[in-house]
Amino acid sequence: MGSTLRALAERSKVATDMLELERQAQSAVAQYKAAVANLEKLAGELDGDDAAEVRGVKQALEAAAEEAGIGGRK
Repeated sequence: MGSTLRALAERSKVATDMLELERQAQSAVAQYKAAVANLEKLAGELDGDDAAEVRGVKQALEAAAEEAGIGGRK
């Protein structure tokens, strides 16, 4: 009986850990989307080299997200 309870407790912990990881992943995706939107807005407010630099940062972020599988280039 003790081993059955331990097995159930372990499965419950695994399920709880998986739910927490899913929540963290959803949060990361939301933060990524917000960062891209903020960079797009900032690039629109700037001109010349400053806008180009912000667009470069946005492209680097999109490339990293694509590599990580959480987003990427449109």
